[in-house]
Amino acid sequence: MVMAFQNRSITTALVSTFAPVGNGNPDVGKIVCSINQILNGNYKISLNMNPQSELEPVAALIEKLCDELQSCFSAAKNIARGDFSSDIESSRGLAAALKTVQANFRHLTWQSREVAKGDLSQRIIAMGELSESFNAMVSALKNARDEVNRSNLTLEKKVEERTGQLQQAYISAVRSLAIAIDEKDHYTHNHSNNVARCAVYICKRMGLSEKETTVVEQASQLHDVGKIGIHDAILLKTSRLSPQEWDEIERHPVKGAQILQPLVFLNGAAKMVKQHHERVDGKGYPDRLEGNSICLGAKIIAVADAFDAMNSDRPYRTAMTRDEIVTVLKENAGTQWDAMVVQTFLEVLDNEGLGLFKRKLQLV
Repeated sequence: MVMAFQNRSITTALVSTFAPVGNGNPDVGKIVCSINQILNGNYKISLNMNPQSELEPVAALIEKLCDELQSCFSAAKNIARGDFSSDIESSRGLAAALKTVQANFRHLTWQSREVAKGDLSQRIIAMGELSESFNAMVSALKNARDEVNRSNLTLEKKVEERTGQLQQAYISAVRSLAIAIDEKDHYTHNHSNNVARCAVYICKRMGLSEKETTVVEQASQLHDVGKIGIHDAILLKTSRLSPQEWDEIERHPVKGAQILQPLVFLNGAAKMVKQHHERVDGKGYPDRLEGNSICLGAKIIAVADAFDAMNSDRPYRTAMTRDEIVTVLKENAGTQWDAMVVQTFLEVLDNEGLGLFKRKLQLV
């Protein structure tokens, strides 16, 4: 067998190498033809060599090369279409490179899906300009998202601040109405504020949350706002009221709730305002509610309201003494007022005092 010579074509080299001297072996022609087909892009080659031919191992390698090239070619077309699931059997040369590309693109596809779901922590490496572009895109998206979040927080804060300002403005306006009602009669001067202070004492003693206490305080300050629609002749009357006049008085909780109802943030207070003259025995007004049908805030306001009324001078009597107030509260606990609220208020009187109430008889 003669070795291949330098500066010869592939065909001549193969013929010189594998063809026996003096014998033109037709198997060489098959190999040369197959190589030409491979070079022209035809990877579906099948060489049927003589089993006795010395070129059969070469043919087997060429067929294997064709299979691998065909597999790589199919995988490359699938990758171009976005399908990275092709099975590349070989792990050498071009096949290995395609496997790496395929794996990288598969991972890139997965990362892109994660980015689409909002995960902007994804990064890829070792893919040259593509990885740089992808990472730059993710960074830009993250910066944009962070900027939007900051803008939203700023906007939410501004809206919250503005809403708070508007709410306070509404409360102040309605409270001014309540104060105007109190000021009509010097006997009821500062009544709403006194009821609110007393109610807060009770709320804290009962362990209500700060938010719950605030709602009760607001309702206490506004509990008589419905009297704005009652004629002064009725409100300031020193003699006994007629049945018709009592009907007018008994409508003031409903009118007060109606005034507050459009203010959504005061809905809880509106309910308390409507119920603050209900009695636990069902003999109150306007709806004759009883027991647990009356909200706790309204029960607290009812006791605070009664206390301030008893603790102040009225046209028909002077302010009651401490002992008299305690006696009335105890006698009507469980009928007019909620027993637990009355008990809590009596504990407030005993343990904390009520020096904030500047009446004729200061309770300390």
